[in-house]
Amino acid sequence: MDSIKRHPNKILALVLVLNFRFLHCQDIDVLHKPPNLKLYNVSSQQRLIVKWNVNNTLYASDSDIVFHIQVSRANETNIICNHNYSTHISNTKQTFQWAWDSELPLECESHSVRIRRALVGQEGWSAWSAWQTHHGDVGRENNYRSKPIIYPHEKIVHEGSSVSFCCIPVKNQYVRKIQFKSTSYNVANGSPGTAVITVKNVSMSASDGTNFICFCNGSYNGTVLFVSRPPDQPSNISCETQDLKTLKCTWYPGALYNFDNKNGDGKMSPKYTLHEWISQKTSVCSARDSCSWTIEKNRAIYNFTLTAENQLGKRSVNTLVNVTENVRPFTPERLSVINITARSATLRWFLKVSYKDHPVLCQIGLQKSTGDEELINKTIHGTPTAECISKLGKGLLHPYTTYTVKVRCAVISSLPKWSKWCKSITIRTLEDVPTAPLDIWREVNESYGDRMVTLHWKPLTAFHANGYIQRYNVTWQSLGELSKPQFMNVFSPENSTHISIDSKPSVIRVTALNSAGSSPESEIRIPALSKDGFDQIQEEMTHNEDGGIFISWTSNPNLYHGYVVEWCNYPREDYCDLQWKKFNSSIHQHIIKSNAFRPGVRYHFQIYGSSLDGEHLLERKAGYIEELAPSNYPRPKIGMVEPDIMHLEWKDYAINDLQEGFIRGYNIHIKPPEGICELKKSEADIVSGDSQQCTFFIQDPLKKTFTIKQLKPNTKYEVAVAAVTKGGESSFAFGEVLTPSDTNGAILAMVVPVVIFLITALMLLVVGCWKRKTLKNFFYPDIPSPNKSNILSFDTSKDNSSNMIMLPTSGPTQNIYIVNVQEPKMHKEIQDEKYKGLDIRDYDPYSNDKIWSRCINDTQSELLTDMPHTNPLQQHLHRALNNSHAINYMEFFNRNYCPTSDDVDETVSNVGYKPQTEISQLGLQLKAHPLPTIDVQTTDMNTETDLGWRNASSENLYSLDIGEMSPLSTDSSAFMLKD
Repeated sequence: MDSIKRHPNKILALVLVLNFRFLHCQDIDVLHKPPNLKLYNVSSQQRLIVKWNVNNTLYASDSDIVFHIQVSRANETNIICNHNYSTHISNTKQTFQWAWDSELPLECESHSVRIRRALVGQEGWSAWSAWQTHHGDVGRENNYRSKPIIYPHEKIVHEGSSVSFCCIPVKNQYVRKIQFKSTSYNVANGSPGTAVITVKNVSMSASDGTNFICFCNGSYNGTVLFVSRPPDQPSNISCETQDLKTLKCTWYPGALYNFDNKNGDGKMSPKYTLHEWISQKTSVCSARDSCSWTIEKNRAIYNFTLTAENQLGKRSVNTLVNVTENVRPFTPERLSVINITARSATLRWFLKVSYKDHPVLCQIGLQKSTGDEELINKTIHGTPTAECISKLGKGLLHPYTTYTVKVRCAVISSLPKWSKWCKSITIRTLEDVPTAPLDIWREVNESYGDRMVTLHWKPLTAFHANGYIQRYNVTWQSLGELSKPQFMNVFSPENSTHISIDSKPSVIRVTALNSAGSSPESEIRIPALSKDGFDQIQEEMTHNEDGGIFISWTSNPNLYHGYVVEWCNYPREDYCDLQWKKFNSSIHQHIIKSNAFRPGVRYHFQIYGSSLDGEHLLERKAGYIEELAPSNYPRPKIGMVEPDIMHLEWKDYAINDLQEGFIRGYNIHIKPPEGICELKKSEADIVSGDSQQCTFFIQDPLKKTFTIKQLKPNTKYEVAVAAVTKGGESSFAFGEVLTPSDTNGAILAMVVPVVIFLITALMLLVVGCWKRKTLKNFFYPDIPSPNKSNILSFDTSKDNSSNMIMLPTSGPTQNIYIVNVQEPKMHKEIQDEKYKGLDIRDYDPYSNDKIWSRCINDTQSELLTDMPHTNPLQQHLHRALNNSHAINYMEFFNRNYCPTSDDVDETVSNVGYKPQTEISQLGLQLKAHPLPTIDVQTTDMNTETDLGWRNASSENLYSLDIGEMSPLSTDSSAFMLKD
């Protein structure tokens, strides 16, 4: 308090200052609000324009300021846009403007805007301005409406954009459905009563647009949406002048869209303008692809910008034009010929404008009747009359030649622009003397000592004829004689004639004549008639190569200075069109080509050698441009058919010029009935499935017979013959052939074995006679005689009866003499004691009993025969001995010991030594009739042994089984004396 009392004035001043500052701040805040905020609607662009101004006296000049702008829709709390707008404040700029584009038409909803601001570099914003609202059609009175309103109305949008539509219904109605094209959309209500939809990525519409319809509960209404594109950017723009007064600029405008047309007056057709930057002039173009500009005097450089613009956008392109470099003259007019000779012509034409200040280059197009074109450049200096004259000198034109002439011109520059070609004219130069000799040839035919020469020549080409050939002058005479030559005229278009000459050598000369003169002379010489036999030269085959026929010959430059090849283009026709070609001496081969050559046609070539006296035939050739398979096939005739052989012939098949190729041979096809090829030297071909046919190939085309061997008798075969060329095999047809039965074979089958048997028997007989002793010793060796034994020696003077081995009988005991004694070991014993018979199979040569043999004399034989009551063994032996082979049986026991009876000796001698067969028979007889039990008793009589009957229990019994004995004599149980 003391301080306040002490300084009352200072305190009052402070209070006043603070109060002033407070009041001043309030005034500044109020004044800083953007005043005069106004809104404007551009309905076609759905654009809201905001304008306001400020009092820049409150700010320092040249200050940067920021305005914060907010946009709300329907109500102030629904902020849909926040934007900062920066600008600069100056003494001259007090009003500001900002545009905002809405995706929804502004008529569909109310939109409000407010602004605040702040200086750049200072903190804090000013207060917001009051909201300014654009109500659209929603806030308007709609009692007078009878239909709903749709926005946007007939709008044009870019292809691919999104479009929002709204439908505002009549009062007391509501939106029921919205349809775009053929699609119905769900309705989303905006403000009360208003329906809004958004269509995304709209496509190009038709020229009359796309319908949008809004259906309410009591009415409906619609609008049209147009969807298109901005114009294409112009390309290839160029500007040029023809009259040096007006520039004409042309360009490519691009594609035509749905609302464009070629005249450029369509609803959405772009508008083209040409702006020149130096003069700042603009010209509106009347066409979509060209525009004109007036050239200013003494000015050559122009800077243009071409702009194409429609409601969806614009495109532009720049170009810089130099008039002197972009002059395109007018098309030349009234082209004509002033003067013409055989090798030159003078032309004249006119230009529409005189380019006297600009040198002009004109180009003459000279085209021959053959189609070849030559361009000739001529420089023309401008004249006041614009007349141009040019001469085509020697070397450019050829005599008696037709040309088509045309002209175009261009101003000489770095990039000349040529005018269009003028209308062409036709000219023909005059005739001149022919410049080349004729190419002549001849045919010589002998007739009764004279010769007829057919003279041919090739017409001169237009290049060498130099005019129309009216006639040919032909002269001839004998060589080495001073006789006056004969002559004749042949008029065009003939190119051959006939001349009669004798056997002497002759010379013929030919010239061609036109209206200007005669051609150089052509000469041909005919040798004297000779009997060298050139017609006997054999023709050789040749081949095709590189689209022609290859011809070669033996060259001999020492004899001939050239060669001529002669042929006919049409050998199968009456007019053969004789052709020839000449070569120098260094050439020995050539490929003959002709457009007349056809596949499958045989062409004949004669090669002549040219010498001083004329041409001599050297060789003959024949060939095809292409060989084909023969069109006809051989038809074989069946010759002799045998059971295994078939003869074929086709002698009537021609191999001459009518064939489509050289016959290289023949294929013989045979189908066997079984479908299996078994013929030797043939190839098996599969014809169908597993079926085969045999094929023989004959390499000699001159051979027209064939013999098929190895066939089967009484079998059906299918046979065909096909001709073969390099082009392939001809067609063929099978014929059936049946082979006959083989009777000779059956006879041979019976005779041959008989003959072989007889030959074999004869051979065996011869060998047997030759080697009879060897065979006898091998098959029937001599039986050793006991008398020759070293062990047993018999006195031949003794009575034979004392040496006889007697068979036991029921009578008195017989004496048995031992002739040989052995003591072998026991080999086999009787296994079956029940069997009591005596069998030879039980005989054991190794038993302890003495081996014995015996003979029965006639008396004893009779005795045995007379015994009716003898035992069975005696009867059995009696029957065996009385058998026709009984003596053989006795021989088995002792071959060398024989009875004393002469009859018995003779019988044994006749039968011979047969141990195998006879023992077998005896064994069978014994087996069929078993022998009873025999008792053998032994008594000593002097030094000999008496064999008598024994009881079966006292001695071992031996059964003899002949079947089990060895058939060999060496294995026999009988003891054989050693020789």
